[in-house]
Formats: sequence, structure tokens, C-alpha cells
Amino acid sequence: MKEVISLAKLISEQKIKKIDLFNGKKSLPFKSRKLYENLINGKINSIHDVNSTIYNGSENTKNAKKLVSRLKSRLLNTLFFVDQSRSEFNEMRRVIHSLGKSFVLFNILIERNEREIAIAIALKTYNLAIKYEKTDFALYLARHLYEHFSIINPNKKKKTEIHLSIKNLAKILKYELKSEEYYNEISNLYITKKSKFNKSELSLMKMMCEELTNHQEQIKSFKYNLETYNLVASYYILTNQHEECIKCCQSALRFFEAKAYDDNLSKYMFRNNLILSAIPQRSFELAEKYVAENFKILDENSSNWYTQCNYQFILLSAQSKYQSLYNLTLKVTKSKKYKNFVIKHEYWKVIEAYIHFLIRMDKIDTSLDTSGKKLRPFSLTRFLNDVPKFSKDKRGLNISIHIIQFLFLLLDRKYSKLIDRLDALKQYSNRYLKNDETYRSNLFIKMLLKVADADFHPIAAKRYTKDMHEKLLDSNPSANFQSTEIEVIQYEKLWEIVMELLEQNRMKKST
Repeated sequence: MKEVISLAKLISEQKIKKIDLFNGKKSLPFKSRKLYENLINGKINSIHDVNSTIYNGSENTKNAKKLVSRLKSRLLNTLFFVDQSRSEFNEMRRVIHSLGKSFVLFNILIERNEREIAIAIALKTYNLAIKYEKTDFALYLARHLYEHFSIINPNKKKKTEIHLSIKNLAKILKYELKSEEYYNEISNLYITKKSKFNKSELSLMKMMCEELTNHQEQIKSFKYNLETYNLVASYYILTNQHEECIKCCQSALRFFEAKAYDDNLSKYMFRNNLILSAIPQRSFELAEKYVAENFKILDENSSNWYTQCNYQFILLSAQSKYQSLYNLTLKVTKSKKYKNFVIKHEYWKVIEAYIHFLIRMDKIDTSLDTSGKKLRPFSLTRFLNDVPKFSKDKRGLNISIHIIQFLFLLLDRKYSKLIDRLDALKQYSNRYLKNDETYRSNLFIKMLLKVADADFHPIAAKRYTKDMHEKLLDSNPSANFQSTEIEVIQYEKLWEIVMELLEQNRMKKST
């Protein structure tokens, strides 16, 4: 069911109406149309739902599966009519779509022995694949063309040209397969690991990077250099060599900008890596430049647009631009497709909680916003119930959830409840924040625990946390919202607000 749901939503988003094309009928049958419409609006998510909605509750599983299968086939056929001009990263995606269609047509025609038109399509598609450096497509077609100009319709000049091309493409493909192997292996390691890369893994990654970069002067293909630059940039980020990462990504941007065709996606990726390295270096103007450039190529409310908003939030937070944070949060949380992206939705729920805290601390003046939009009233209990996805994750945003809970209890001077939470917070820190990757979070939570030891007095708290505060200032925050240590507001800035809050509470107590 997941496949047909995904297809239905894709076709719907592309505004394609005629999903009955080439099925021999003027329109979809009633049941198929009803199934399609209910898949789009989310009312059907299982075969049981199909029975309930289409077959009036009768358990007609066999017919329900047939109906789903028929619709799936029609939706797959309809993909040939996707409007390529709507793609977020236009030129390269249009080419890939065109190559895919032509590739299928060529094979169908060859199998049907319609050689003349098949070869015409092959030549056109081969030239397109060469222009856009799609090595695997080009090599496949070149082999068929080599056979054609050698045996079926002998042509010495064309045969020689194609033969030389095959040798060159085979060489390039060999290197592309190597870069692909290294990139996939390291990516798999990154995704499946629960801790930072160890020395052995970083050493292996460094060896892979050196091997690939040694051939960059020789192999200029798009794919090889995309994976090589990505792997090298990732290595620099993982080893906190941010200046080297910036240089690497700037070199990558120059490489891809020099191509005869435009590929926004590759440049988007390297600008993101630049942002990740510029923020810890406090190169805010550089980061702002690349955030702005990325926004120019993104469709608002797309997945990548929300990702870029995450980076912009981190950038604004690092500079204590809290009023701008509020405006951005309103823009995101009130956007059309906000709730469609579940994980991003959860992430911004946590951000929204911190924004409410900043409002309560008079760091944000909501009256300055002229959009007419408002955040919904905040309830700590409701917030804790609203973020179930991260309750299973003992790091990442769960750290931020524990911290904001502590801060609101402190803000509302609910000291007894806060003290009740201290043992749980201490156990959480000892159990889950033991690795280097959560070093800053561990420090900050220990500083919060010392606030209670200081009987919530600002001067005593400052004295008790002096050494830890210095260690915090000497460490670099991560700008990666996908890391295991996410700082909605950088801990240095947040600690300043905590000290201010303690002073406010002390003044209220004295009066």
C-alpha cells in the first residue's frame, strides 16, 4: 500500500489529471477513481481501508488487492507525463527524466525489431548522456550503437568514434564505481552508527579520500567529483577541520559552476556543507550568503526549503537574533505543508517551545510582527505530550526537550517540581551523555544541576559552574541539526539567559 499511496500523492502534486491515458477508456472506472481520491486525501492507508471505503465494509480482500494493483499500473504509466518544468532543481532533473523515458523507449523498440527509429532515439539519447556526463546511460547506448555501425549498418567513421568513446566511458565508469562504493560505504556507516567515528574508521575514510582526490585531475566526470568532494567535505566536518571544509566546498562550487550545464542540487549540497562549517567558525556573513543563495533555488514548502529554514534558525540563534527567530518560526509553523513533514514538524515544535521561553524572558517583542500570524498558546504539559517521536531517542532533540522543561520550571519558580526532576536529569546525563559527541550537552546539564546546588542563587551558581563554563566556551557547537547534539539556542547564549533568570527570580523573592 505504501507504494501506491506514494505514487498517488506524487501524481496529484504534479497536477496530472489524465491518469487513464492509454488504458483504452475515456476515464477511470468509478471504483478506481474513488480509490485514487481517497489515497490522496489520506482516508485509505491499508487494504482494510479499501474494503471499508470502496466495498462498504465487506472483507473482499482479493478484489481490493486487484483494484489497488490496477491503479498502481495506471499511475506508473502516468509518470511518463510528469511536468518536468516544475522540478525544484530544473535542468539536471529534466535530463534524467528524459534519459529514463528514452532509455525505455529504445529497449521496447529494439525488442519489437523497430531498429530504424530505435537507433535514431539511441543516437539522440547517447549525445544527451555524453553532454550531461551520465556515464552508465552513455556506455549502454554506445555498445548498441557500436554493434549497429559494425554489423547492421556498417559505417567505419561512426564505428571508430563509438569504439573510442566506449573505451573512454569504460575507464570513467571504473572510477565512478569506486567513488560510488566509497561514498555508499561511509554513508552507511554514518547512518547506522550510534556513536562518532572512531580513529580506525576516520583513518579508513581519510585513505579513501586521498585515493579519490589523486584521480580528480584525470577524471573530470560529474558523478566522480560529486562523490569525491562530498566524501572529503564530510571527513573535514567529522574531524572538525572547518577551514579545510570551507576550502573544499568552495573548490567544489567552482568545479560545478564551470560545467556547461546547470545542476542546482550539487551546488545546494556544498553550500549546506559550507554553512555547517562557517557557523562553528563564526563566519556568519559567509553562512548567510550561502543560506540566501540556497533559498533562491528552492520552492517554498518543499522538504529542502524546510531544511534550509533549519540552517537559518541555527545561524540566527548563534547571533542572538531572537526577533528574527520569532519571524522565521511563524513563517515555518504557519506554512502550508508544515505538518506533512513529520520529523521537521517535531523539530519545529521544540523550537517553538524555546521561542515561547524567549518571549517570556522579554527577548522577543511579538507586537513588532506585522504578519498577523500568532503562535498558539504554550502549555508545557501539552508540549511534552506532543513530541512522542523523540521520546524514543535518548539523544538529539530529546536533550533539548529535557533542557526546556527545566527552564520553564525555573521560569515559573516551580522549585519543588524542578527538584523532583533533578535525579531523573542526572541519571539521563550519566546514562546517555557519556560520549565526546554529547560533550557540550553533558557540560550544560551538569551546569543546570549546579544551579539547584547553589539554591538558585545567581552568584553561587556562577561560582559553582566556573570551570564547566570555561570548558563550554572552549568547545565548538555543532551546526548540524541531524547530529546527536542539537542546541536550539547555543549553550553559551542560553547560560547567559539562565543567569539573568536567576537574578530576576532573586529580585522577585526579595520583594
